[in-house]
Amino acid sequence: MRTHQLDVFCLVYEQRGISAAGQVLRLSQPAVSMQVRELEQELGLDLFERVGRQLVPTPAAEALYEYAATIRDTFAEARAAMAAYREGRRGTVRVGASTTGVIYYLPVLLGGFHLQYPQAQVTVEADLTERVREAVLHGRLDVGLIWGPSHDERLEEERLLPADFTPIFPPAHPLLARAPLTAADLQDEHFVLPGDEDSPTRRYIITRLQEAGLAPHVAMSMRSTEEVKQAVAAGLGIGVVAARGVRFELAAGALATRPVPGLTFPPRPIVLITRPQRGPGSTATAALVRHVRARAAAGVDGAGGG
Repeated sequence: MRTHQLDVFCLVYEQRGISAAGQVLRLSQPAVSMQVRELEQELGLDLFERVGRQLVPTPAAEALYEYAATIRDTFAEARAAMAAYREGRRGTVRVGASTTGVIYYLPVLLGGFHLQYPQAQVTVEADLTERVREAVLHGRLDVGLIWGPSHDERLEEERLLPADFTPIFPPAHPLLARAPLTAADLQDEHFVLPGDEDSPTRRYIITRLQEAGLAPHVAMSMRSTEEVKQAVAAGLGIGVVAARGVRFELAAGALATRPVPGLTFPPRPIVLITRPQRGPGSTATAALVRHVRARAAAGVDGAGGG
């Protein structure tokens, strides 16, 4: 039995006629009759009896219809599901984001995606920039959002938007009352910085401090911006973090910031990284990438230039 034969049989059964079924299928009456006749020959059973001008299903046809209708509906559901995957409305996208600041841009970049693609699933893994990059490279993640440039020719990289960094202080730090406050005033301070010595974010911060004439004393190294914020709020030192990551703490007075003449932090680019595609790839991933591009192009409040 072929699925097309069963489809034809179901319509003949439901329409109680060859001609009516042919109109629905846009097939000629002989073509429909041939499909039914071949099915009867294969089964060795009569499926319909003619009573006047109407076809009446035999008991065998009544039993077959239950199976055939189930098969037809299952195939229709399967086709709809495959269409959803093909169009990116269904699927799972694994996204990685750097814990040293990029993670704070993720909600606004992904915002609204589920409204467009409610059946798509997005899983997020937060980690250090280097680990996100390696996970994308080896296929454990589909998309990465990290600080750029990635300096990895094995990955495709796309700049999304710039992000500002800012120094942060405990709210009662004595330097906050100093006027004017200069970069030299930070020389004897303890710094709490994210990442290890190989962290791109840490290198970025230390380079900026050195350009201001400082030889920073790194008292504590933290894995993430969240840990840096907590340590600074507890009075363990001063830090430098992505500005978007401390908006709420600054508003609540849990942390403080001040511009320091002579100490500047040029905006850092947030980049989207993916593996080069050697095939069609996941349409859900492609849909998410398009969405993130559009959100970044529209601008992110507090993202520096956006």
